[in-house]
Amino acid sequence: MSSNVALVVLDSLRHDVWDSLDWVPGLRFSRAYAPSHWTIPTHASVFTGRYPSEIGVHGKSASLDCPKPVLAEQLASADYRTRFYSANTTVTFWDGWGRGFDKVVPFAQLDPLDEGLVDWSEFARRNPDGGMSQKAKAVLKCIRSDCSTVAAFRQGLCYFRRSRADGGTKSVIRRVNNTDFDTRFEFLVLNLMETHTPYHTPDDDGPVNVTIGDAFADNVTNPERVRGGYRRSVEYLAETYRELFDILEANFDYIITVGDHGEMLGEHEMWNHGYGLYPELVRVPLVLSGTDIPDGENTTLVSLLDLHKTIGDLAGVELDSRGRNLLSCLDDRPLLTEYHGFLPWHRDQFERKGVPEGVYDEHDSRLHGVVLPEGYAYETHANGLQTEDGVDLDRARTEIEKIRETIDERETGTAEPEIDEKTKQHLRELGYA
Repeated sequence: MSSNVALVVLDSLRHDVWDSLDWVPGLRFSRAYAPSHWTIPTHASVFTGRYPSEIGVHGKSASLDCPKPVLAEQLASADYRTRFYSANTTVTFWDGWGRGFDKVVPFAQLDPLDEGLVDWSEFARRNPDGGMSQKAKAVLKCIRSDCSTVAAFRQGLCYFRRSRADGGTKSVIRRVNNTDFDTRFEFLVLNLMETHTPYHTPDDDGPVNVTIGDAFADNVTNPERVRGGYRRSVEYLAETYRELFDILEANFDYIITVGDHGEMLGEHEMWNHGYGLYPELVRVPLVLSGTDIPDGENTTLVSLLDLHKTIGDLAGVELDSRGRNLLSCLDDRPLLTEYHGFLPWHRDQFERKGVPEGVYDEHDSRLHGVVLPEGYAYETHANGLQTEDGVDLDRARTEIEKIRETIDERETGTAEPEIDEKTKQHLRELGYA
């Protein structure tokens, strides 16, 4: 039976802060794992029901160019209206991520008031100096723009005020409030960025940022400020998401709330989410909400690639998927996690941050992890296979190889993709370059 389904991705939300959103109703999966450590491969798995290596979408190949149809395409073929509102600019940079969506709205246009007015995110990138110089240029931009000067000026004020605090949720609220969801069956994907670096909080004196380059250069001199910035961002997200959730609940039969990956906050001397398969990176919050889903906890091992099959079944669309329906009977099957190496632009970042030469290459090769009923095991470059208490090393190695044998990896190019300076600046702002 067809249903309206909303998938809400809370970017970089750690599993251990999920209690801050304990008001979200529904069935919580307390042992949910992402298939990888960052946004692109995780979203690819959700959209295809396959591991990143199977579809060739990861840090070395970020375009969603796999030959088989993806989730939005399959739902659109079943007469679903499909929309993707993303505060995460890394997804909308690359080719293919709009496949099957009737409407894709990137961060700069999330607020419906932004449409037809000045692109203030572009203005801010081109005029990063701040202060009176930026304000004077902004006024001139309003006057010279081919739109209402008053409206452009008002929206500019809103943009620069919210850019310090908002990761997209406030804009998405206005966007969703201005969307008619009554025409036919709906599939909506939202990506919200409040808990992604840089951590923007309403009461902070500036953005709090830390990159993977800082971690490898041992440059993090203010760890408590970083952790505090993340914690306050989580609190702000919890507050704003409650308002959005109430709106979605009035329009959708099912709401899936999930973190696409976690975040390192000094554990294992790591920060951000640019390296490795540490448990803090791959264990994520996940809850399914709906009128026929009672509140409760499910402790079965599940992967985010299971969302592909789950959404298909909720929509009444049969999909070919490695995943399972999370609302059906599940077993504790072993689950794989994958790290495909650094992003190409991390090399320049390491050089800028003073990371010793050769560190990039030493940590740029593939790693794997496996989730077992007794715990999690994951490979590292420095110390080999690491395990949580109760996990047998030999069994973990065996299970990793067993799953890998079932994967027909898609070969992709390894050349650094061509990107313009605007895109590169976005990646720097988010800590990727």
